[in-house]
Amino acid sequence: MARLIAAQSVLAKMRVEGELANVRHYRSGHWYFSLRDENSTVSCVMFKGQASSLEFKPQDGQKVVVLCRAGFYERDGKFQLYVQSMREAGLGDLYEAYAKLQKKLEKEGLFDPRRKQPLPRLPRRIGVVTSPSGAVIRDIINVLTRRWPGFSLLLFPCQVQGPGAAVTIQRGIDVLNERGDCDVIIVGRGGGSMEDLWAFNDEQLARTIAASRTPVISAVGHETDFTIADFVADMRAPTPSAAAELAVPVKEDMIMGIMDVRRRLEDALVRQLESAKKALSRLESSPYLNQPIRLLEGSRQRLDQVNERMSRSVMQMWKEKSQALATACHRLDALSPLKVLARGYGLVTTVKGEPLTSVQSKSAVPGSELDIILADGRLRCEVTERDSGLPTDFVDTTSSSQDEESGNSTDN
Repeated sequence: MARLIAAQSVLAKMRVEGELANVRHYRSGHWYFSLRDENSTVSCVMFKGQASSLEFKPQDGQKVVVLCRAGFYERDGKFQLYVQSMREAGLGDLYEAYAKLQKKLEKEGLFDPRRKQPLPRLPRRIGVVTSPSGAVIRDIINVLTRRWPGFSLLLFPCQVQGPGAAVTIQRGIDVLNERGDCDVIIVGRGGGSMEDLWAFNDEQLARTIAASRTPVISAVGHETDFTIADFVADMRAPTPSAAAELAVPVKEDMIMGIMDVRRRLEDALVRQLESAKKALSRLESSPYLNQPIRLLEGSRQRLDQVNERMSRSVMQMWKEKSQALATACHRLDALSPLKVLARGYGLVTTVKGEPLTSVQSKSAVPGSELDIILADGRLRCEVTERDSGLPTDFVDTTSSSQDEESGNSTDN
């Protein structure tokens, strides 16, 4: 049940109005009471830290307005309200104006965390907009002196309460932005009633803070006090002293951090040097550095082996190609026309060198001159007669002999 209630964001921050009943104040400083109206009653608790900001003593029957969150008290198994602040009823108009402006500016995106600027790590100068005579500026100076001696601070004195206060605060922020020599601005005042803090709920002041080029820390009132300036500022501090702590780090802590980083860097460098020395020592003892020629021995041997394999491959390839060339030449020589002519044949052409393949050719009419190319020369001849039949001397005697032998075999 407690986790279920805690998960409801609407119950995390509520404003409840009612009549006090069963008010009890314990030595611990805590207040226990009930809030009731004509229809219901709810248990409430206000712990010492929050009760310290009370400006009146709660009594039964008083009408009050509380800022609270809902919770579940597991031991008694009951729902109750944890009160953060309480005021007497009667300031309704101010709260209504406050809530209306808060809703308006939130809708415009002025409360969006993505719009806010980060605070500088080491500001060269800190601007402060507050009253020059109040405890706020003294608290800020004391904290800065303790955390970062020798800091630089620029105070813009202004009115922080009453008519015209919001205008003087706006002027201070504008002036510090125009100067441009402040890295962060603290705007704040001490605690007080809602009327005392009302200047920090001014709409134009809120827009001035949101438009500031320099990051702004809002430090208004006590931890339980919330103003519109708190929501639009780049950072909210619960008190002016806390604002000073946010503005600068502790100088001694930063120095110690730097020394620690330096020590770790030195240790890392020493380790790297030692590692490099060991690596160099191993290299110095390496036989390859002492006798570099040994690096080439294996490569030279492998090179000789490769050369030998390449020589054998080239010789084998040369033999194969030579044999193939000889075979091709032999085949080409066998097909050469000169070989045919050497066996007693002739090549007949016209006088123009055109081959003659038929006796019926127009170039072979009687009276035509023809060339007969023989193995050892050429003959120029004249055609006196042409006959399309083959001479009897050219009959295939082999076939005739085979026929005769076949006949003889049959006769027998």
